[in-house]
Amino acid sequence: MKSEKQTRLKKLGTIAGGTLVVGLIAYVLAGIYPTMLMIATFIAFVVLTPLFFKPPYRLMRSQLLVFGMLILTLTIMVRAVTVSTLQDAELKAEQARELEILKTINPAAYLDELKTQGRNKEWLAAMKNLRPDEYVAEMARRDEQAKQEVARKAERAKAEANRKAIEAAEARPKSVPGHTFKLEKDAQIATSMQAVQEAVNLVRARGYRCDSVLIMSKMAFKRGYTLICNKTSYEYDIVDQGGNWVVQYVD
Repeated sequence: MKSEKQTRLKKLGTIAGGTLVVGLIAYVLAGIYPTMLMIATFIAFVVLTPLFFKPPYRLMRSQLLVFGMLILTLTIMVRAVTVSTLQDAELKAEQARELEILKTINPAAYLDELKTQGRNKEWLAAMKNLRPDEYVAEMARRDEQAKQEVARKAERAKAEANRKAIEAAEARPKSVPGHTFKLEKDAQIATSMQAVQEAVNLVRARGYRCDSVLIMSKMAFKRGYTLICNKTSYEYDIVDQGGNWVVQYVD
């Protein structure tokens, strides 16, 4: 029993020692390759977190050991993030110093560098001080571009309004010369215009409404017609019953 306990402690000690050595190496590397270590420690943290709640039976039975590894991983991650942030700050500071030096010894290259980096406001401000004539020309060019863009937008808006007006006009029912009804844009007429007029007259004579016709078709199984008016608002069946035409409103 004692031997088993000693073996287990020795195994845990070996794992802990190896972990500390790897952690020390990773801590040092975090100062050299912070981005790589940030990614690696994040992956390690994601893997170790569930192991803390359920350690593998054979490899790490101790929750305390996993907890220590998590703390070590977080420590390395914090160092990597800190180093990366400091390196970024130093790089920006170095770039700022180089730009200031370039501004003094070579104003033309300084302006070109600002433009290359996309620092538009700083570029314009520097040009205003270093090359006032070019600054005036540049601002005039930009004003002209802005005016042209406004004109293009106005032209597009006008074209869109005209298009909508044309579509609206095309969608409105069209008058039929010599008749008292109008035809819808996509009207489907299976009879003569005179027959449509007579059907419309019958509908109106019964007190119903029919200002424009969308469909006028013959019935399939009896003598009569189907009339749909005012887009699809009103539908009528006009049926021959014993020689008399009867108008039936279809609800």
